[in-house]
Amino acid sequence: MPTTEWSNWTGNRSCVCDVVRPENLAELQAAVASAATGTRRVRPAGTGYSWTPLIPVPGDGTIVETAKLDRLLGVRTEVLGGVEHHYVKVEAGMKMSELIEITRSRGLTLRSPTLFPWPSIAGALSTGSHGVGRKGGCFADSLHSLDIVDATGSLRRVTRGDADFPAAMVALGSLGMIYAAELEVSPEFNVYVDKRNVPVDRTLAEFDDLIEAYDYLEMFWMPGAETFYLMLMDESGAHADEWSFRRKAEQWFDTTIQSRAANVWVPWIAQHAPGLTPVLTKLAGGTVTEVEKEIVPASDAFHFQKAYSKNWDIAYSIPATHAAEAWSRAIDLVNDYAEAGAYPINYALHGRFVGPGEGWIAPNHDRYSLYIEATTAIGTPGFQGFFDELESRWAGIPGARPHWGKHFGRTTGLDTLYPRMADFLAVRQAWDPGRHFLNPWLEHDVFDL
Repeated sequence: MPTTEWSNWTGNRSCVCDVVRPENLAELQAAVASAATGTRRVRPAGTGYSWTPLIPVPGDGTIVETAKLDRLLGVRTEVLGGVEHHYVKVEAGMKMSELIEITRSRGLTLRSPTLFPWPSIAGALSTGSHGVGRKGGCFADSLHSLDIVDATGSLRRVTRGDADFPAAMVALGSLGMIYAAELEVSPEFNVYVDKRNVPVDRTLAEFDDLIEAYDYLEMFWMPGAETFYLMLMDESGAHADEWSFRRKAEQWFDTTIQSRAANVWVPWIAQHAPGLTPVLTKLAGGTVTEVEKEIVPASDAFHFQKAYSKNWDIAYSIPATHAAEAWSRAIDLVNDYAEAGAYPINYALHGRFVGPGEGWIAPNHDRYSLYIEATTAIGTPGFQGFFDELESRWAGIPGARPHWGKHFGRTTGLDTLYPRMADFLAVRQAWDPGRHFLNPWLEHDVFDL
C-alpha cells in the first residue's frame, strides 16, 4: 500500500500513513482485512471535514478513503400498517449534495441532513451531524440499516430494531468501515419560511415560547449586532412560491457576494486589519432583509447554504432548556473581546434546534437540543484562546456535549455526559476486540480505555 501524507480539509489534522481508496465492496473488504493485522490501526476518511483528531493514525496504520464508494444502491417503498415508508440506500462515500439531488429528483427529501452540502454520508452519520427540526433528531436518526466491514473483512448488517443498532448509529468509525447506509426519507413537502430580525433581548426573554412555536428554528447572530436573524419555519400544505427571474438573480448575487466575502475579504481583514471587523459584520448584517416570507420545498429550505469557506468551527449540543443561557454566554464573551479591541469571531454564531436522538453517543441523545456554533475565518488571530474560553463557558452548562466533528478540546468526563456510554463501549469491544478501528485520540482521550 502506498505511504503518503493525509490531511483534512482545513489542514489542522494530518499524518503520514498508508492510504487506500477502494472502488467497490470487494476492494474495501480486502483493504480492511489486509490493514487490520497485529496491532495496526485502520480509520475511515470521507471528505475530511472534521476538525477533531478523528482520522489520523500512527505511521504503521491505514486510512481508508471512501470517495470512490459513491454509488446509489437502491430506492424502495414498503407499506407498514397502511403507511408508505420510503428508503434510499447509498454507498458511504457519496456526498450530501449528491444524495440531496437523488432524493429531490424522486419527489423525496432527507431527514435532518447537514446544511453544509459536501460531507460524505458516512462522515455525517458517524459524527452525529445534523440539520434542523424539533420533530426529528440528527441525520443518523433517519437510518434504517448499515452495512459495516469488520476487521476480518466480513460484511455485517445492523438494522433498526437490532440490539446493537443504537451503538452503530453514531460510532465515530470505531465499529468498522461503513460500506453502505439505508436511510428512511420523506415525501417532499413545502415549508413556510419567515425570516426576520428580532432584538436579542426580546428573543432571549421569550426563548421558551419561541422554541416550542415552530417546527424548524434556525438563528444567526453577527458579532456586535443588536438583533438575531431568525428563520422561523413550519410545514405547509400550500403550493410553493414560483421563483421569478428576479428572485433567481437575487439568490445568485447573494451567493456570489457571500462567497467572495467569506473566502477573500473576511480572511484578509482578520489578518491585516482586524479593527475593521465590526464594520464588515455590520455590512453583512445589513444585507439581510428585515422581513421575508416565502413557501419553498423542504429540499430548498434546509439546503440554502451554497457557499462555504474554510473556517474554524466550535459547536456544542446544549439541552434546549438551557438554550438562552448558551446564547447569552457566547454573546457576552464576544462582546467582552470586542471591548478589548479583539475580534476572534468574524463570521457568525449559529444555532439550530434538533429533536431527541436514539444513538447512544449522539450529542442530541435522548433530549431536545440546541446545536450552537461559533465560526471564524482561517487565519483569524486569537481564535484558539477565544474557543478555549467559549468552550469553558458552554461546557459549564449542565448536559452540554461537544459536537464530535467540530473543534473541541475538553475530553475529561465525556463518559459522564452519555448515560449509555458503557453500553456503547461494550458493543464496540464485541465488534472490534483488537481495537483496530481506534486511533490514540479515540482510545485514550475520548473512550478512556
